[in-house]
Amino acid sequence: VGDDPATLLRGSKAEAFSRDAVQDFMGFLHPENALITVNDSGLSSTSTDKSETSAATSEWKEEKWYGAKYRQIAIASEVMEKWNQPPAIDPLLKLPDLNKFIPSDFSLRCEDDDLSKVKADELSPTVVKTAGNSHSSIDADKKDNQRDPPNKVVDQNGLRVWTKMDRTFRVPKTSFAVSITSPKVYQTPRTITLCRLFEKVLGDDLNSLLYDAMSTGSSYSISVTPSGFRYMLGGYSEKIPDLLNTVTSRIVSLIGEMKEGKELHPDLHSKFQKATINLLRQTKNCQLDSPLETANYNGRVLIEESVWHLDNYLDEFVGVGSDDGQDRDSMTMEECAIVVEESIMNGRLATEALVMGNIRNEGALELVEVLQKILFENSPNYRPLSPDENPSFRSLKLPTKEEAKIIFPPSAAVTNGVKDMILETPSAGIPTIYQSVAVNENENNNAIEITMQTGCESQLGYEGIAILQLISHMAYPSAFNQLRTKEQLGYIVSCFLKSTAGGAVALCVDIQSATTLPEVLEERFEAWLVLFREELEMMTPAAIAMEAEAVIAGMQERDQTLSQEISRYWGEILGTQEYVGKKFSEPDFDRIDKLAGVLMCDNSASMTTPSKYDGDSSEKSKPISQPSKKTALDLKNQIIDIFDKYLAISSQDRRVLSARVYGHTSKEMFENNIGKPGFLSSYDDVRQFKQYLSSWPNAPYWGQP
Repeated sequence: VGDDPATLLRGSKAEAFSRDAVQDFMGFLHPENALITVNDSGLSSTSTDKSETSAATSEWKEEKWYGAKYRQIAIASEVMEKWNQPPAIDPLLKLPDLNKFIPSDFSLRCEDDDLSKVKADELSPTVVKTAGNSHSSIDADKKDNQRDPPNKVVDQNGLRVWTKMDRTFRVPKTSFAVSITSPKVYQTPRTITLCRLFEKVLGDDLNSLLYDAMSTGSSYSISVTPSGFRYMLGGYSEKIPDLLNTVTSRIVSLIGEMKEGKELHPDLHSKFQKATINLLRQTKNCQLDSPLETANYNGRVLIEESVWHLDNYLDEFVGVGSDDGQDRDSMTMEECAIVVEESIMNGRLATEALVMGNIRNEGALELVEVLQKILFENSPNYRPLSPDENPSFRSLKLPTKEEAKIIFPPSAAVTNGVKDMILETPSAGIPTIYQSVAVNENENNNAIEITMQTGCESQLGYEGIAILQLISHMAYPSAFNQLRTKEQLGYIVSCFLKSTAGGAVALCVDIQSATTLPEVLEERFEAWLVLFREELEMMTPAAIAMEAEAVIAGMQERDQTLSQEISRYWGEILGTQEYVGKKFSEPDFDRIDKLAGVLMCDNSASMTTPSKYDGDSSEKSKPISQPSKKTALDLKNQIIDIFDKYLAISSQDRRVLSARVYGHTSKEMFENNIGKPGFLSSYDDVRQFKQYLSSWPNAPYWGQP
C-alpha cells in the first residue's frame, strides 16, 4: 500500500481523494475547538479531583428538560498552550499497522480452466487421500452445482475431510468448519465446565487479536458441545490460511500460558476469573428461565440417558464469590489448560472438516495441513479416537401406562373401612409427570410440555419420519386454533416434532398460561388430541395431498446464500459423528430428498414439481427422488395408523410424559402431588425413575437398506 495519503486516509464512502479538503479538515483539529464531556454515574457532588482539567471547582447545575445535573469549566489557557506545544508525543499515538487481512485476490476458482488433480505425494505425510475420491476437473461452463454434495478427500487415522467448490453463488469467499471429537469433554460436569471456561477466555482474547480480520469481512466462532470442540472460520479465500493460522496458533499458545500459572500471566488470570464469574452467573440464570423453557429442559433431563443436571454444574462453582472469600476446590487456570489440551490436541481425538466455497481441493488440504501441524504434530499423546471410544448418547423409552404401573409403588386407599393397596397413575392418558416450581418467586405463569414418543429413527425409517413431519405440520395450526384462539388457555401454544439424543423422535405440545393450572392444561390437551383425530378423519385425500405438497415445498426450498448451503451440508456431516461403522457414519446427503419422496403421491402435482436444485439445465423436469407410488388415500391411511399407534389415548403403545412447571401462586398444587404414584417432584426422583427405563436403539434411519 505504501505511504500514499490517498490509500491511508479514506472515509466510509469511497470518494475521490482531495488533498485540499483533508488539509482544511485537519485545520479544525486544534485544542481551541475541543469539547470534552465526562459521563460517570459515580461522580460525587463532593469530588476532590484537583487536576487542571477537572470541573470539581465549579458549581453543580440542573438542565431544564430532564433535570440532569452537570457542571462545566473553560479549559485554562495554560493547558491549551501545553496541548498546542507538547514537550513530547506519546509513542502510542500513531497510525495502526497495515491490516494483513485485507484481501487483494478476488478471482473465482470455478472460472479457472486449469483445475488440476491433487497428487498424494504433494501432500503432507499426515494428510492422505482416500482412493477414488480425487477431485475431477470442473467444466469451464458456469453450471449451478448446488445439488452436488461435498466430496470426501481424506478418510484416514481419525481424520475426515470434505470439500466442495462453489459454482452457484460465485463469491470469492470460503468457509472452513472443524469438529474435534473427544470423550474427555463431557466426561464429568467439571471437565465440560472447564472447557466452557476456556471457550470464554479464548473468545475474550481473540476479540482484540482478530479485530483487523473482523473489520475486513472475516468471521469466526468457537463452541463447546458434549462431543467436543467446534469452530467455523469464514472470509475471503485468500486470507483464510492467515485466519486459521492465527486462531489455531493462539489456541496452542493460550493453553501453554494458562499452564504456566497466574504468577507469570496475571492479566490472563484476570480474564479467567472474569470468565468464571460470568459462567456462574449464566448457569444460575438458567434457573430463572421461563416456565416453558424449564419444562423443556426438565423433559430432556428425564429422557436423555447421560445428561448432567444444572445442579451438577453449580456444584463445580462451590466457593466462587463466597462471603468468606475462599474458593473451596475451585477450578484453576492450570487445571483448565490441562483438560482442554487433552480435549483438543493431546488426547484421543477424531477430526472432521468441511471446506466449501471459492477453493480447490489442494487449497482445502493445505488448510487441513496447517491445522494438523499446529495442533497435533507436537502433541506426544495425540492418538486417533477408536470407534469404541466415540461419545455416544441415547434416549430412554418412556413407560406405557401398563409399564408405569409396575414402576410406581401402590398407594393406600380406604374402601368401606378396609385399607386396600391400589395402583394408580396421574391421569388416564399420561402415566408419568415430572413437576417443578419456578425458581423465580415473581413467576406466576404455569407451563406444560407434553412429549409423546413415537419410536426411534431406525425403527421409523424414512417412511415413519416423513409421515410424522406431515402430522406435525398439520397439528400445529390445529392446536393453536383450538387451545390458543378458541379456548384462550395461554399466549404460547406450539406443536412440533422433536428429536432427542440418539435419534428418539417425539411429537411435543407446549402450553404456557397465566390463568390455568397444569393439570387443566393437560385435560384440554387430551381433548384437543381427540378433536385433531376427528379432523384428520374428515380430511379428504386431496386435502391431505395438498398438505403434503406444502411440506415437500419446505423441504426442497432452495438455499439462498452460500452460508445456508454450507450449514446444510455441515449439519448432515455432524449428524453422523456419534455413529460407528462405515454404514452408519457416512452422511446421506440425499436424506431430505428421500423424505420428500415418501410424501409424494401418484395423483399429486408434486411428481412434476422441479427440484430446489434444478436450474436452467436439462434436469429441470426430473424429480430429485423417486415418488413413493402411493395414492393420497394411502397417505391418509398411514397418517391415521401412526396417530392411532403412538398418539391416541387408547393406544397400549402410547409413551407420554408431561413436564409441569408451576408458578408460585400455584405452589400449593405442586406440594399436594408430592409422593403420589406417577409424579416425579425432584431430580432425585428422576434419578431413581431412569433406572427402570431401557434405551432406544441409536442407529440412524439413513443406514437402512
